[in-house]
Amino acid sequence: MCDNMKTPRAIICGMLEKDGRILFLEKDGKIEMPWVYGTLAGDPIGAIGEAFRKKTDVRVEVGVVVIEGKQKVDGKEVPVLVLKMEPKDYDYRIVPADEFSVLWLTLEEARKKELLEHALWLKNEWIGV
Repeated sequence: MCDNMKTPRAIICGMLEKDGRILFLEKDGKIEMPWVYGTLAGDPIGAIGEAFRKKTDVRVEVGVVVIEGKQKVDGKEVPVLVLKMEPKDYDYRIVPADEFSVLWLTLEEARKKELLEHALWLKNEWIGV
């Protein structure tokens, strides 16, 4: 029972799209979207908005689910929910967190890249909502 409490209910990612490309963060040659674990406690919408700001320096409005997928976490399959991010400022500037750089890729391009642990869902089947 304790194990179930430790395993998150979902991985929640933030997706910012511009000109048909999506913002990905790159670290050590591997990519991911900004993400948080979704749990039964707290505010997952606020948490992904804050995580997105911390990793990109872009203040966003968190929108609707645009992609659903699945990924194993601690040996258990959990849903992945990708939420659309809308910048609050028209002329935003991306300043990635120190350990990251930024790439703009299509989802198909991203699937061909090496992925960080919380982006492995991209290699699995997923659906656009």
